[in-house]
Amino acid sequence: MKYSKLGNTNIEVSKICMGGMSFGEASEKFHQWTLNQTDTQEMIKHAYSLGVNFIDTANCYSFGTSEEYIGKALKNLGIPRDKVVLASKVYFNEGKLGK
Repeated sequence: MKYSKLGNTNIEVSKICMGGMSFGEASEKFHQWTLNQTDTQEMIKHAYSLGVNFIDTANCYSFGTSEEYIGKALKNLGIPRDKVVLASKVYFNEGKLGK
């Protein structure tokens, strides 16, 4: 895996970022094709084993469950928080930033 420094920090971030839009609870009102918690965890485990340490998500992906699934997967896999760079975007949904 190739890495780059994040800005002026010493943080090494993989040049490949895993997108979290496909993680979270499926919904008829949003994405019906998302991965469940078990499959999300397996995907993160595999990507991390290949050196991917950069995950992107947003509070509106799968109504916030993408962020929840990613967090649970990292915890369950025992991946230290300081070994992963999480990027998230904020979508203002009627005054609420998440659950």
